[in-house]
Amino acid sequence: VVVMGYLRTPASRACRKPVAFVSCALQALRGVTLFVALTLVAFTAPASVVYSAVSMPGRQLAKLQAHDELVEDYLLSDEAEANSLYMDKMWHGLHWLVARRERETAAPASRVIMGGKAFGKPFGLDQPKYFTSAEVQQIAKLLASTSIATLKKNFDPQAMDTARIYPTDWVEWERSGDDPFGALTLAFKELQAFYARAAKAKHAVVIFWN
Repeated sequence: VVVMGYLRTPASRACRKPVAFVSCALQALRGVTLFVALTLVAFTAPASVVYSAVSMPGRQLAKLQAHDELVEDYLLSDEAEANSLYMDKMWHGLHWLVARRERETAAPASRVIMGGKAFGKPFGLDQPKYFTSAEVQQIAKLLASTSIATLKKNFDPQAMDTARIYPTDWVEWERSGDDPFGALTLAFKELQAFYARAAKAKHAVVIFWN
């Protein structure tokens, strides 16, 4: 049902060709599988589900794609940390503010945090995913054109709790006198700056959850 629903979207016209159908079906199922895995871990385990992104030259990404055994060690290395973004638990709330969805869809805004193409061996919660240099350029432009006012318009604690946006309890968080939108705004600015730097360096980006 999920695959057929995806194949009805305008962005999936190329997927309707017999040759591409299987590849697109697997891509759609992988996205749903990741969302389900993240949701199960987020709401059944005491540990936090955290999001990281690493900026790297295209040649480094190609090396990792060719050598699965190097992926985890590199992404957790000091070298990678120097060009990384650590979003802690803000990733899902930020995804909601940017895309107004609980998971990835074909919309460009929905791919900023939940998108990318899976590669390598699974570690953490799933396989890491990557954006090419060209895709990083597009994401940087989209983020640069997204205003804080747009994020504020999409910030709806009740709707976020209903959609089970991790880490949940957004209504209670706001009622407690804390400032969840302020925390999300800071995370968004860090995301903007990270992709601006990566785009300027013409880097690719790899994302993963732990």
